[in-house]
Amino acid sequence: MKKFVLSIVTALLLSCVLTGAAFAGFAEGKSAYDRKDWKKAIENLRPAAEAGDAPSMVLLANMYNEGFGVKQDLKESFALYHRAAVLNNASGMLAVGSMYQRGLGTAPNGRLSFEWFKRSALLGHQTGAFFYAVSLYQGVKGKTFDIPAKHAEAFKWFRVAAKTGKSPSLQGVAAQIADNIAKKLTPEELSEASKQVADWKPALPVELGPLPEEVLQKELETKKAPAAPAASAEAKPEEKTEEPKAEEKSAPNGADINQGAKAPAQP
Repeated sequence: MKKFVLSIVTALLLSCVLTGAAFAGFAEGKSAYDRKDWKKAIENLRPAAEAGDAPSMVLLANMYNEGFGVKQDLKESFALYHRAAVLNNASGMLAVGSMYQRGLGTAPNGRLSFEWFKRSALLGHQTGAFFYAVSLYQGVKGKTFDIPAKHAEAFKWFRVAAKTGKSPSLQGVAAQIADNIAKKLTPEELSEASKQVADWKPALPVELGPLPEEVLQKELETKKAPAAPAASAEAKPEEKTEEPKAEEKSAPNGADINQGAKAPAQP
């Protein structure tokens, strides 16, 4: 029993040490990043990212995305953004959505782009809310899915973007777009959407549910699963029938690409 308790205490202490070291590495790396000392930034951010620090992953991903101090590598950039997104970093989620949208470092996928923008918005990220609102206003079309435009929902998220975040310019643009959309809504739609904005608050990470890729994979597996044959009451004698012609299969899953922001993500 004593050994068991000691092992738990040791694990907790080690976790605290690693977290503290990662935080220190991020602070020094962020300072170097801001002054464009890329060599110093990498020296501090890479170990912190490897220790599991999501903000460090985002800054390191920015560097690979733009080629700051390293050879430009969009696949590595996407991988780092995605690792941060899985750790519930809203900036990482926004970047993943943008790269899925534009097909940078990964295959383009409008459905996954939409879902990652949504997760970022739900956590209260201002730019994430703005891009999610744009997606809702325009709708997203792909070869195997169709997300229709939802103007009342778009109004809500433009309003959320207008009242959150630290960018006054983005707040102004979002508010202006929301005002224009409001003219197209019915009084009932406008009243309900405005109430939702007033009641809105950021979601907790545990409320986000499964990752978008996991949801999509499960849907694809469900579609591919063969239907169970119906049980027959009596065995019927064999009948010679003409062999059916092979059916044409639909194209594999794809998505339309909309233009997204390429600005470096904030940690």
